[in-house]
Amino acid sequence: GANPPPAGAGGDPAAAAFFLGKDVSEVSQLSGSDEYKALLQKVAEASKGKAVARAWTGPATEDPAYRLVLDCNETALEIENEVVNLHTFARGKYKPKFPELETLVHHPVDYARVVKKIGNET
Repeated sequence: GANPPPAGAGGDPAAAAFFLGKDVSEVSQLSGSDEYKALLQKVAEASKGKAVARAWTGPATEDPAYRLVLDCNETALEIENEVVNLHTFARGKYKPKFPELETLVHHPVDYARVVKKIGNET
């Protein structure tokens, strides 16, 4: 797999250098992973009531519903890391075109939306 970016990728110049010359598919791999797709399927089944409702008699830590919650929490952290990585990537790609944008738009998702909206207009 790909090497993870340096810790604290948000404003780290080393992280920006790590992403230099990379394609977005190299930066963001979570949504295409088999593990992520399987987790989404499990969540969809559980939310539709397809999960069998039964009393769990084993240890709570082995309860499938409990494991699903833990897996979702772990994935939420992975998603947060991907957002930071994608924000760093987008800033690196867009900074030469509109350097003051990152001082105007701070939230990573909003930044991505603005970049998408502006596109190549500048």
